[in-house]
Amino acid sequence: MINSKKYSLEQFLMLVFFIMLSIVLSFLVYKTSVVYDDVEESKMQNENVRIARSYLFVLLKSSDIEGAIAEVQVDGLKLLSVDRPYEKAKTFVFYDDGYLWECYTDKNFNRGLSEKIIELSSFDFDVRDNTLFYDLSYKNVLASGNLVFRSGK
Repeated sequence: MINSKKYSLEQFLMLVFFIMLSIVLSFLVYKTSVVYDDVEESKMQNENVRIARSYLFVLLKSSDIEGAIAEVQVDGLKLLSVDRPYEKAKTFVFYDDGYLWECYTDKNFNRGLSEKIIELSSFDFDVRDNTLFYDLSYKNVLASGNLVFRSGK
C-alpha cells in the first residue's frame, strides 16, 4: 500500500510539472507572436516611408530640367508640380486624407484624376533655391531631408 501512494504522488507531481510546462510554453508562444507583430508593424512603417521617398526621388530626378519643378497652391492644396516636357504632361504630387497622391495630366490639376500612391501620416515640403526640402512620416517613422536639383548648377 505504501508503494501505491508513492506511485500516485509521483504521477501527481509529473502531472503538475507538465501543466506548468504547457503554461510556460503557451506564454512563450504568445510573447513571440506579439514580438513578431511589432517587428512586422515596424517594417511596414519603414517600408511606407521608403516607398514615398523613392517615388519622389525618381519622379524629381527624371524631370530635373530647369524650371520644371515648382510648388503651387490650388484650392487650398499645396502641390508639388513637376513638368514632364518630353511627354507634354504634368505630374502633381500632394498629401491629403492620409495619403500621398499623384495627378498625372496634360491639363491643369484635377483632383478627380488623382491616384493614391502610399499611406502616410504627414507630408510637408518646400521648394526654394533649387532644392526640395521635405518632411514625411508614417506612424512612428519620420524622414526629413532635401534634394538638390542638378538643373540649378
